[in-house]
Amino acid sequence: FRAFLFGRLGLSRFNILLIVSGAFGLFQKNIVVQAGGYKEGLVGEDMELVVRLHRYMKENKLDKRIEYVPAPVCWTQAPESMEVLRSQRTRWHRGLAETLWTHKRMIGNPKYGSVGGVSMLYFFLIELLGPIVELIGYFIIPLNLLVGTLNFEFGIVLLVVALLYGSLLSAGAVLLEEWTMHRFKNVKELIRLYLWSLTESFWYRPILVFFKLGGLIQFLTGRGNWGQMERQRLEDVTEEKVG
Repeated sequence: FRAFLFGRLGLSRFNILLIVSGAFGLFQKNIVVQAGGYKEGLVGEDMELVVRLHRYMKENKLDKRIEYVPAPVCWTQAPESMEVLRSQRTRWHRGLAETLWTHKRMIGNPKYGSVGGVSMLYFFLIELLGPIVELIGYFIIPLNLLVGTLNFEFGIVLLVVALLYGSLLSAGAVLLEEWTMHRFKNVKELIRLYLWSLTESFWYRPILVFFKLGGLIQFLTGRGNWGQMERQRLEDVTEEKVG
């Protein structure tokens, strides 16, 4: 919810969106063909195409936009096991690394405007390298606690501020989704989802950090494949929901 309702809408507003929904992307065919179409051999071909379209439009001075449109609805099957989630997130991070490496000359390059100077730089420093910094933090903080060099009061304040900030974003995303889609049957379900979102920093984020690092290792070593995504027939999903 946060990524789609806040992140992509914001990036789209300034025409620096680097990825559209792979399950529901719509492209102007002649521009895609002129830019070279999908590139083979990548696991993140949808993101790479969007970045290449930005590059093509900047280099050819085309007055075009790549936007995220929140109105269309497309139901996709999400991972239902930890192994499938690992495969998905590892693949996503490897795809991010491949795309940034393929278009590395755009990173911080004023020739590509805000796409290169803001969006590409953000995805490189925060999205790609962020898991490394976060992993280091998991070791440094306990180590500083053991040796007594951590300012405990400051650490608690920083933790509370981070949790409150994340809580605000989570609450806003959940409420905005409910306001537009009305997917929850009662207030209890909304509250339950919100309370679960408050715990993610303590278990979900660390799990994703290791999954993302796996994708980075795959990129650096040149190993790994697309991975598996277990899917159910629509009839099976419908029967489960009805049952």
